Amino acid sequence: WDSTSGVQLLRLDHGKKLHESSPKVTLIANETEISTTDDTLVRIWNVSDGKEIRRFAHPKPVVGAVFSSDQRKLLTWCEDHTVRIWDTASGNELANLKECTRVKQAAWSPNEKEILSVSSERPPQVWKPLQNGSWAPMVIGATVAQDAFFRSDDWLWTRSQDGTARLFSIANSPYQYAILRHRAEILDWTDTQKGDRILTASEDGTAELWGVVTNRFVPSQQISGDLAGAKFSHDSSRLLAWSNDGAAQLSKTSDGSQLLILHHAKAVLGAEFLDNDHKILTWSDNAITVWGTDDGKQLLSFNLRSKPVHVEVSADTSEILAVLENGTANLWNSSNGLPVELHNAQHVTQGIFSLDGNRILTRSGDEKADLWDSHTGVLQNTFVQAKLRDVAVSPN
Repeated sequence: WDSTSGVQLLRLDHGKKLHESSPKVTLIANETEISTTDDTLVRIWNVSDGKEIRRFAHPKPVVGAVFSSDQRKLLTWCEDHTVRIWDTASGNELANLKECTRVKQAAWSPNEKEILSVSSERPPQVWKPLQNGSWAPMVIGATVAQDAFFRSDDWLWTRSQDGTARLFSIANSPYQYAILRHRAEILDWTDTQKGDRILTASEDGTAELWGVVTNRFVPSQQISGDLAGAKFSHDSSRLLAWSNDGAAQLSKTSDGSQLLILHHAKAVLGAEFLDNDHKILTWSDNAITVWGTDDGKQLLSFNLRSKPVHVEVSADTSEILAVLENGTANLWNSSNGLPVELHNAQHVTQGIFSLDGNRILTRSGDEKADLWDSHTGVLQNTFVQAKLRDVAVSPN
């Protein structure tokens, strides 16, 4: 489809149902080809005329497919326990990497000279090419991984259901690794841009901040209690954590020392940094509050008539949007607290900013989406579609 006019450009006929368990459609960077899986087939299509260029047959259903960055190669993994590399121009199979169990994930390394495969019943493997054209698997660790990803060409993260995460140095064998442990499964993790800190959140209700030193993790801070969430500031120097007991805590990532505690009457549902980390936005069942990060002073507070379903800030953090359970959408200026009324916005279930922050797209029920000027609250356009489930704004 043309996203500007809504005009249908192409129709790609498969003759079979597109399985939702497959990675359905992937649009590659230069928008000249599409790869889509249809049961045991991966097909490449030309976007300009809708003609099928090539198909890649597999003996069993395809689990996933991903292009190399130059789009000359295609990596696929299949229910027959194999990972295959294909030449996209000729359709020839370049390599067939045989696993012993079902492959649930595969990926190129950043330099695309190695391949990662994650199996459901054995530790991850990194495949390295040999001079004779074959590929040699290097087993990473001794633990089955829930998932894994390359942090760089020489470093690999793995996460397991036993509450451990490991960082492997894979440049040389035997591999060195660092391990961090929680008492329960690690649900989420994130690291700083420099990679010198990693934050983990566990099913046991704790989040832990770790320093990454050569081949070991150094626990530098533990956040316990009825934890609801945590995130780094934009410069990674501070850590904000919030909990169901009504507290939001700001601390230094360098040594874990506490800077502020922001108290709320009810559980804190979420938080964001504003204004280049000079302010903090928090929200609870009945209020949205803006605080100063230097002294913890309450700068703005908005009382809510209903519980917020979704809260979002514009890219420049100048505006705050809240969608409430009662179907209203509320918009405020984050500097002066002045409201911007979205005229006649009713039964709203979703709301998002455009990337430039100048417009807001809301979804009402399952039939209508509205586009608003975020500075004036004026309705610019309405889109009607049956069984509407989600809305998004393209990057431009």
